[in-house]
Amino acid sequence: MSHYHIKHLEEYFQVYRESVKDPENFWEEIAEEHFLWRKRWDKVLSWDFKKPDVKWFEGARLNITENCIDRHLRIRADKVAIIFEPNNPDEKAEHITYKQLHERVCAFANVLKYKGIKKGDRVCIYLPMIPELTISMLACARIGAIHSIVFAGFSSKALSTRLNDSDCKMIITSDGAYRGAKTIDLKGIVDEALDSSPCVESVLMVKRIHSDIHMKDGRDLWVQALLDKASLDCPPEEMDAEDAFSSGATALFEEKYGDRVRVVSLSDFSMELCGGTHTSRTGNIGLFKIIGESSIASGVRRIEALTGEAALNHLQKTSHVVQESARILRDQPDAVPLRIQKLLEQLKGNEKKIEQLKTKLLGQSVSKASDELIVVNNINLLAKIVEAESPAILRNLADRFKDQIQSGIVVLGSRSGSKALLLTAVTHDLTGQFHAGKIINKLAAIVGGGGGGRPDMAQAGGSNPENLEKAMQAVVDIVTEM
Repeated sequence: MSHYHIKHLEEYFQVYRESVKDPENFWEEIAEEHFLWRKRWDKVLSWDFKKPDVKWFEGARLNITENCIDRHLRIRADKVAIIFEPNNPDEKAEHITYKQLHERVCAFANVLKYKGIKKGDRVCIYLPMIPELTISMLACARIGAIHSIVFAGFSSKALSTRLNDSDCKMIITSDGAYRGAKTIDLKGIVDEALDSSPCVESVLMVKRIHSDIHMKDGRDLWVQALLDKASLDCPPEEMDAEDAFSSGATALFEEKYGDRVRVVSLSDFSMELCGGTHTSRTGNIGLFKIIGESSIASGVRRIEALTGEAALNHLQKTSHVVQESARILRDQPDAVPLRIQKLLEQLKGNEKKIEQLKTKLLGQSVSKASDELIVVNNINLLAKIVEAESPAILRNLADRFKDQIQSGIVVLGSRSGSKALLLTAVTHDLTGQFHAGKIINKLAAIVGGGGGGRPDMAQAGGSNPENLEKAMQAVVDIVTEM
């Protein structure tokens, strides 16, 4: 039985009903078919909601990295596992195969062991969105260390709080990070956080922006120098399947706002949840209802939850809405989601038609492209500020203008509330000479934002719409330089 490829919404609800009707057999079949186990489980599920206490696959043994990486090596070692596409189009993209990922994770895991990290130790990961983020996380899981991922945008105080709550022995960070055209001094933030985090013994540094930073003797080391000497083989640490779930749900109360929590972690396995990374020692929160969840990588999830009475009210309100919807629609509650989905699809179609009409009206209200077209180095160039509510309308307008000029570059700007919208389009005959993403990056810096895209079309946003005219004036110089 495989439920990895759901073909339509009705099939999803059919599979969902199976999981609710008989959860033990449902998840046991999936576990047997799709996961590698060192030791099979004694019991699939046991639960007591009064405590609360829920346990899955008791007695089973495995290492999650064998499922993420090793099991793919036999038949898809040379297939791409990770694609890293930098924000800057001038920076080369990375395509990491499963074989390369396995080697890099093992090497990183051996570096962690060389620095004294062992099963159960806590390691904080404070990195931007680069391959080393996932690699270091998997390296921790490889040796049974607990990874605590902190969003690389949090302040030194927020970072220090998480380091101390998790009792981290090590932090992995970089010299800095890119945010659009700006750089962030991550190492400076880490240094300030460590002034009040005595638990941290060592710092591993990844080069990202190649800035000059302070390195503290005996504590800070460049990780690449250690990776160059590390073995590319690291046997995975065997873990108990319930290592991640033995203490129930917990949350850090510093991240609790009223009845809403932004972080939840499970037992001694720390997870990055809405920017928080915490362990069970932070305290039980009792009844909670998850209202938002998304996955970044294996073992790393963002979760938002309601706690206490608010969670109960949410459940009661949700039940009431379904029952009331069923009464209104004169249908059974199980059928309500399907009816709602059809209504949402109709609404989406209507919204698309409205957007097309808006684009048509806007296209009629603006002058023909030829009226404002200029020629720069024998290249047709149109730079214009229009009234467009969304990037989609800008894209449609750009396509209309490209059809008019046939060969050239179109740059459109618009104000959307307190933000600036920018879009650059290059006709296909010129993409070998001009890259829309490179043009948009330079324009985005003028309006205080960032963006990117394909060689033929790219878009950006910014927080300074008052600089739109300045950005339009800069287009000629940018195109001339290219």
